Amino acid sequence: MTPAQTSILLLEDDDNLREVLAMTLEDADFEVTACRRPEDAIAAAKARRYQLFITDVRMAGSTDGVGALVAIKAVRRTIRTIIITGYASEDVPVRAMQAQADDYLLKGDQGFGIGELLRVIKRVLERAPASASWGDRLRRWVSMPSRMLVEARLPELEQERQNFFDQFFVGLRPGHINPENAYQIWRRLQDYELRFHQISQPGQVAQLRDGYRALSRHLLSASPLPEPGGKDLVSREQVGHIVRRLREGKVSAEQLRLATILLLDPEARRNSAEAFACFQGLWGRPNEAVEPSPVDPRIGLMVAGHRIAELLESRGDVERYRALSPKVGSEPRLLEIIPVTPESSAALARAKERQSLRHGERRENHFWVLRDWHTREQTLANWLRPGGYDPVDLVTNLRPLFESIYQFHGQGLHDGGLNLGRVHVTARGPVVEEFSTYLPWRLFLERGKALGGVQVFYIAPEIFHDGLSAASDQYSLGVMVYQLLTGSSSQDLTQLMQSRFNGHTPELYDAEKLAAPLQQMVHHDPTRRFANVGLAWQALLKAGS
Repeated sequence: MTPAQTSILLLEDDDNLREVLAMTLEDADFEVTACRRPEDAIAAAKARRYQLFITDVRMAGSTDGVGALVAIKAVRRTIRTIIITGYASEDVPVRAMQAQADDYLLKGDQGFGIGELLRVIKRVLERAPASASWGDRLRRWVSMPSRMLVEARLPELEQERQNFFDQFFVGLRPGHINPENAYQIWRRLQDYELRFHQISQPGQVAQLRDGYRALSRHLLSASPLPEPGGKDLVSREQVGHIVRRLREGKVSAEQLRLATILLLDPEARRNSAEAFACFQGLWGRPNEAVEPSPVDPRIGLMVAGHRIAELLESRGDVERYRALSPKVGSEPRLLEIIPVTPESSAALARAKERQSLRHGERRENHFWVLRDWHTREQTLANWLRPGGYDPVDLVTNLRPLFESIYQFHGQGLHDGGLNLGRVHVTARGPVVEEFSTYLPWRLFLERGKALGGVQVFYIAPEIFHDGLSAASDQYSLGVMVYQLLTGSSSQDLTQLMQSRFNGHTPELYDAEKLAAPLQQMVHHDPTRRFANVGLAWQALLKAGS
């Protein structure tokens, strides 16, 4: 199974335009189901999972395109959505914002072309639903007890923040929110964003959640905002620049979410070369005289005969580069720069024994590890996609993962820290290559920073008081299957998080056929889970069939 195949549900009542759009998307290697009536599109979405829904607005009948979007999102909440319309009504952008559409395009003489539609589709689909993007890893944590309590309450806040920015983006795209209104919103937003990235106490979470919720209500109602206190840290000109670039399609929804913190916090934009490049693209070069050069000093250095050419990503203290060989026709290598810790030292020693890395050396306090290029992004996190997967296909392809965990359990080993990023995709499928027997505090302390924040929702509730068991890994595995099945991001797992910390088992209705076995796998009481992961896999396969 590969996440490359993308299915699109298209709703357009104009026969000629529907045929042209469907043929164009199929030529671009998408799988397309084209519908003329909203009722047909809703029925198609109920019958199978799609990654993207594209709809026109005006249609005959009692339900228009936005109404179809609302109905489809009710049963496929993680599906990506694009509204296309030539109907310049004031209420359509508001309804699109309320429906949490991902993008909004105006058609007609001055509207978009096929090239722009394909670019928007690519941008919307690349809004990875995996936990947090590199930009959301900028927040700074404090003491461990506060950090754990903040983590437990964070998904609900992140969901409200995500909802606000999605609505803000869709409102700005067609010009429903003009630059002056955007500036007034930004005056209040600047305070919330600084506080969000500096959360240190659990009590701050509820205040910020209510703040983003109030901004969302303002977007939908255009009610006046209270005058903010303090100094304005952004100007009308700066906000106007962002709005113009966004309407031109040069600013993505993710970049809009990062814009404020990158402008206001120099430490955030110095977090990586990628962050600085995003800052430059959004805001130009304010304070150029005092801003440090974004040049990465590692570019051009040599590692085992390979020249470092490009920074690919920066995750906490772990950075990944593309390294090139001087030999003509040679494929690039993946260079990972990892802090020296007892855990990383042991992992690299095992990798050398298995001969699974090209080259590894220590430079000061970091390991520089050269791997084959095909190992890049070869984890189960890269299978996560909007809309999720067919249950039978997913469970069938996950069999090697269940088998690898079953083998470790047969040796009396338990892990406690399994997540999508820990599962490697090999030639035979996804597997866990090694168990680490993490203790919860060690998981928080040693892995939290490198992972960009501890993914608490993967951790079985009994770990905090009863310790690890095979049932604990089954809980983590159940969360992973649910996440892949539905295409859920960390923000989507708010209900699961809240249920677990309240001592309940979550309702997983959107898992459909697999709901019952998945609920048993993530049951709050470990004694109520399956006797082993092999039986869990069999139950999932039977339910999916």
